[in-house]
Amino acid sequence: MKREDLARLKQIAEMRRDIDSRQVSALSAKIAGLQQDVDRMRLAIRDRQAETALDTARLAGADVEWLRATETRITKLQQQIARFAMEREARLDIARKSFGKAQAVEGLLDRAPRPKRD
Repeated sequence: MKREDLARLKQIAEMRRDIDSRQVSALSAKIAGLQQDVDRMRLAIRDRQAETALDTARLAGADVEWLRATETRITKLQQQIARFAMEREARLDIARKSFGKAQAVEGLLDRAPRPKRD
């Protein structure tokens, strides 16, 4: 393979590596955002349960419904987190391979004979 071809292949491999890396990062950011939402909801539940005063919501039973709805939302968010985590693991495997390919092409390019200059 010619050196010029290897140089083009190296550029393509590096672009693929960068795209795969960005996809892993984007999934990690989504997971972190969802986890923050779950943490905020759990904190709200703890705060509400720590309150002992009888208020209108408690007297009407609305706090029980709110707790049920919040727990349901947390469960759905955790399911989303699990799906994104599985997707991230698959993408991470792809990113590792594209990183290896980029390194391999770079190694081939380093060993390729340089054109002779007159």
